[in-house]
Amino acid sequence: MSAPRPVLQLELDRLKAVLGNRDMILWAVVSASATTVSAAKNLGLETTLITHNDEQLETTPVNSEEAGTAALLINHTLRNGRTVRNEGHVIIHGDVNPGAQIIAGGSVFVWGRLRGIVHAGANGDEAAVVCALDFSPMQLRIATHITVSPEGQAAQTATGNGLGSQRANPGGTLER
Repeated sequence: MSAPRPVLQLELDRLKAVLGNRDMILWAVVSASATTVSAAKNLGLETTLITHNDEQLETTPVNSEEAGTAALLINHTLRNGRTVRNEGHVIIHGDVNPGAQIIAGGSVFVWGRLRGIVHAGANGDEAAVVCALDFSPMQLRIATHITVSPEGQAAQTATGNGLGSQRANPGGTLER
């Protein structure tokens, strides 16, 4: 297996701008690449996460002069047994394998395959969404709503092309 490609400072700066245009703030980048970590530090981003075992979701305070919502970017695949918790949005640049779990106070965006367990809107936000390039979660929760993929089948998307998203509707069910 080859090592992941380092993300350059210019690329991180562009990503930060794109997220800013969508009222989201990139505040941390976690990577095994020294080049990526150095680029993130040069942009004033956090490069390590403090994990807590309790159920309370915590993040670093966001500068009040910046508009947007805090988001955590993880630039690698989440493997079986890995759990990510964040008070805001979670963005995964990689896959979420079966047995991996994401718990987010906001929305979850996966730039890859979503095959693990995801809980968006964990603090009760029913407007949260879950998006993935390949949408086949083992279990999906948005706020207090929950669904699972049918036994032995991947969740099908409305477009049929693998690209999907899900949100809770006012009736209490999940819809695409």
